Amino acid sequence: MTKFCGHVPSPRRPELRAPRPQPPVLAGLALLLVAASAPAQTIRVVDGEGKPVAGAQVEARAPVRGSDVISRLMPPLFALETGADGSVAARLPKIEGLLMLVDHPGFAPWTHEMGGEPFQGTIRLSAGERWSGKVRFPGKALTKGEVCASWSEEFSRWSTKRAWRRCAPLSSAGAFSLAGLPLRTVEIEVAAEGFLPLRSNFKPGAPIELGLEAGVLLRGKTVGPAGQPVAGAKIRCQAAGCKAESGSQGNFSLAVRGLPVSLRVEAAGFRSESLAVAKPPKPPGLLVRLRPAEQLVGRVVGDDGRPIRIAELRIAKLLDQGGTEWNSQTLRSPTGDFQIDLPEPGNYRLAVRSAGYREERLGDVAVAPGQAYSLGVIALHSGSKVLGSLVDRRDGRPLAGVEVAVLPQGTQMLEDLLNRVLAQTVSAEDGSFMLSGLTSGRYEMRARREGFAPGLARFTLDSDRTEDLGTVALDSGAMLRGRLVDRGGKPRPGLIVRVFDPEQSSLAPLAEQTTGEDGVFRGPALAAGRYRVQVLGSRLFLSEEIEVPSGGGEVVFDRTVGGVKLHGVITRRGDPVS
Repeated sequence: MTKFCGHVPSPRRPELRAPRPQPPVLAGLALLLVAASAPAQTIRVVDGEGKPVAGAQVEARAPVRGSDVISRLMPPLFALETGADGSVAARLPKIEGLLMLVDHPGFAPWTHEMGGEPFQGTIRLSAGERWSGKVRFPGKALTKGEVCASWSEEFSRWSTKRAWRRCAPLSSAGAFSLAGLPLRTVEIEVAAEGFLPLRSNFKPGAPIELGLEAGVLLRGKTVGPAGQPVAGAKIRCQAAGCKAESGSQGNFSLAVRGLPVSLRVEAAGFRSESLAVAKPPKPPGLLVRLRPAEQLVGRVVGDDGRPIRIAELRIAKLLDQGGTEWNSQTLRSPTGDFQIDLPEPGNYRLAVRSAGYREERLGDVAVAPGQAYSLGVIALHSGSKVLGSLVDRRDGRPLAGVEVAVLPQGTQMLEDLLNRVLAQTVSAEDGSFMLSGLTSGRYEMRARREGFAPGLARFTLDSDRTEDLGTVALDSGAMLRGRLVDRGGKPRPGLIVRVFDPEQSSLAPLAEQTTGEDGVFRGPALAAGRYRVQVLGSRLFLSEEIEVPSGGGEVVFDRTVGGVKLHGVITRRGDPVS
């Protein structure tokens, strides 16, 4: 039976259990975002002349709600790439404060905050600041070189930091032209064959002198066990910027400051190799023979047989002394096929998951040295589903842009925390939402939107069952605010205030705030019911139950916390013990 908490249409309010104190929220939780049920729309990216821009990376992020842990860890709503016509089809929910980012190496980054209105029109990219210059170098013409500018931008409201990078080739005379730069200081990196890497800071429009220094040139070739060329191998040394990549015939060249030097060679499908170079190699240069790596190969499809383009492969190395070491690799392929290198032979435990599908656990496999272990076709199932519709309690109108999260209860939540997975989506224009890929168990649905108190519903899912929560109504609720002081009446800044749901069935709080310099906090809005408020600093200072009445307004939570000191003397047979 489905159970609603908060402001949900019902002839009577459900009976609530007495709350119990809860431990702090576990950190390090990563989220898998299930695609929103909003209809897809076309986003088109063009240049200053209106021509389509192919290969642009288009990303959308929802804003962080205060200091809420779950909101801070929310992944992008989508991350897509424009096609030849400069467009992508994306489900763009109607959320106040939605952040859109567009990145293309030939243009300045484009960022825009949406005001809750549906996105209309096209995105026009700017060329940004342009910097044309010349690199001085000793000797004859350059054979190969590149100049790159890097900078980062903080988006604190969306809990993300983006690194931007723009590159341009060096001509044989050392000339270059960089576009898409900002009006701020960037880090410049110059790499040219036969010369030591150069790094410097630069602000577009300011004069700068760039001069390369000749190094000891190492030439070589990367090959496989049968002597076949290995292209795309990465060759690095310990010095900053000391790197090269083998070409189509496996040839590479790398400039180092001096000898001896240690090199690290890595290539997809092969084991990493380390080699020490004590003196200049004789022609034709170094020969680096790579050994085949242990691999996992397979194909991921849905329960309809269609390929899954983006999935996550979870890999655990089974240790001899017991226990496991988990890591994850993202699988991206239009056909669903993948080929993943393993660090070494041995026994592995595997699982595959994708947004909207239930995780498929593949069990344990034993991979022999040099073996490409085939997992065959891995079929993911949509599993259990939950759906519903969200409306404004005041007038019954549908609510779009409501963030909906489904949290498992009991031991299932601990397991999902360890596996770093959480189902989350955003309601569509008609207020509807749907989440799939859930397993059997008890769940709590949380619906949140700015200006409304959270809506809650609890339900139980059986295997491959669809649970319809019906209509869930949200209203403005009552605003919780307060001031926290010590026993001397001085404000307590930096304390964390956490509010847990009426039944205390989840490890994750409904909301979290931090007191300011004046000891004051404000929010969240809460529907009528009982809640438990925790105040934490260096320890748990307070855990108290409160009653939120119906009718809106404010609930004042002014409290005195901490400040108790214990004094005493420790003795042994009457003598003080230090």
